[in-house]
Amino acid sequence: MTEATPEMRLEDGTLFREWLRDDPEQAYAAMVERYYGEIFELTVRIGGSRSEAEDLTQETFIKAYDHLMGFRGQSSPKTWLYRIAINRSIGFTRRMKRWVMKRGEEGADFPDFEVVEAASQDLITEQKDLASKAHRLIQELPPRQRAALVLRVIEEMPFKQVADSMGITEGAAKANVHQALKKLRRMLED
Repeated sequence: MTEATPEMRLEDGTLFREWLRDDPEQAYAAMVERYYGEIFELTVRIGGSRSEAEDLTQETFIKAYDHLMGFRGQSSPKTWLYRIAINRSIGFTRRMKRWVMKRGEEGADFPDFEVVEAASQDLITEQKDLASKAHRLIQELPPRQRAALVLRVIEEMPFKQVADSMGITEGAAKANVHQALKKLRRMLED
């Protein structure tokens, strides 16, 4: 049997757990290198702010490091990190919502959106406006619905992986996405 590659170990919870037992620092470093960008983008989409996403991403990896030896291998390291990042992001958005309600101020800035090159400057402007509006509307969703929608639609995860990442059942993941889409449709009609 051939030796497992670092990429194989990062995809399989059991192999990653063995790697942690043998060389925790190398396993952690490989996990950070492989998933940092994905976790950052996820926290931007859920949290709404690139500057806050930097902090949330750091917090996610710090929490992962602190609990590294508690990784049970029941899921992939990616799913484990997504769950930590989602929980950190949801907690952040809830705290911000309470703060905004107390202060009556807008607390979120919006990330830059990549726009496909187009022949017309008007089309580019229209795409940016639409992307910005979609982002604002998604930020208005309840945190769990927002997280489920981002994972399913933007990250293109199957419902099973959405459920595992959020620590909920597959049915609850489907319900959260359905409710999020329903609310977005209503918001767009208004």
